Amino acid sequence: MFKTIQEACFYLEQRKNKRTIDQFKCLLDQLSLPYHRLKMIHVAGTNGKGSTVSNIRCLLTAMGYKTGSFTSPYMISHNDRICIDGFPISDASLLALVNKWYEVIEKYELSMFECDTLLMFDYFLKEKVDFAVIETGIGGLNDKTNVIMPIASVITNIGHDHLTVLGPTLKDVAIQKGGIIKENIPVFCGVMEADLKHVLEDISREKKAPIYFSKPPLIDQYPLEFTYKGYSIKLGNKALYQVNNACLAIDVIHNLFKNQLNQEIINNAFQNRVMPCRFECFELGKGTLYLDGAHNLEAMQSLIQTVKVKSERKIYVIYAALADKEYEQMAQLLQEAGFIFSVCQFDDERALSYEQALKLKVPYHDSFESALKAWNSNCDCLVTGSLHFVSAFRKYLLEKY
Repeated sequence: MFKTIQEACFYLEQRKNKRTIDQFKCLLDQLSLPYHRLKMIHVAGTNGKGSTVSNIRCLLTAMGYKTGSFTSPYMISHNDRICIDGFPISDASLLALVNKWYEVIEKYELSMFECDTLLMFDYFLKEKVDFAVIETGIGGLNDKTNVIMPIASVITNIGHDHLTVLGPTLKDVAIQKGGIIKENIPVFCGVMEADLKHVLEDISREKKAPIYFSKPPLIDQYPLEFTYKGYSIKLGNKALYQVNNACLAIDVIHNLFKNQLNQEIINNAFQNRVMPCRFECFELGKGTLYLDGAHNLEAMQSLIQTVKVKSERKIYVIYAALADKEYEQMAQLLQEAGFIFSVCQFDDERALSYEQALKLKVPYHDSFESALKAWNSNCDCLVTGSLHFVSAFRKYLLEKY
């Protein structure tokens, strides 16, 4: 049993063992945890899952509903994964839940994600949330969150991330993401290529699930202001890719709550909302520093488009990635964009090794401090790559500045 939240979170984050989704569902049934009582919205996709979850949650909260959200990875603390109305679970509540379920976790050797899913269900039931917006981990079909029966399924997009696990082709990835589609439950999808749309349409037809695809406007200038479904949307200085995520969330709520959504709710949901590490801006002495966890090719392409539209200055990049990602291709995209490029070391067991970083043939920094010192005042700064890296860099910035 644990006395501090630090001990409990360290314990959770060391847990690697995994089982099948059927085994996990069987365990939940044995525990008689009535998670099916929750009204849930299930969100899968390659990019934009976290933003879409947050948008849906904000809309529901603005409508007066007590709304839980479950996301990963965390940006600030482990507690961030489990929130109600945007507020992370308290240290005391999370510690109590870990201790409550400790014997079960040990007996069944649950992984961290399985632990978090179990704790989330218990917490949301105890707090009697009106709705819960649940993000998948990887994929969808075999993801441990796919034990739920949602009131709506949401698929943001289909991309190349985790292709080795979910592929080998994008159609295979689409099948995995489409695994969250349930019998007669509506499914809402973001922008995607025609052949991938056909895959999801085939699954939804088989499941007799109504399917809707977003058709957001093309925005290529700031500030981000546009009309969608008859509503005026103002996203201000957020990334261009957030237009798609906002429109998808509006599609979900517009269809599920036709008579409740209005302009005032839209304004309250989207106004002045900042998501950590999603094109988050810091005004520092040398200029603007942007933080964005663009951790795969599609995300990096979208980020570069945003930076080129948003900033008129040269861009100095501080980059770090995980070794199991397409880090060389992402680095190439940044260099081809004409950005001044550097690589930074960070503490993660999956991070690029020193030898891998050197192969990129760009300046290498062994600390955040060193990387920031190399920032020339004639440039704006972009910190990007791994979400783990960007989150750690954010923490350093807040402590330093």
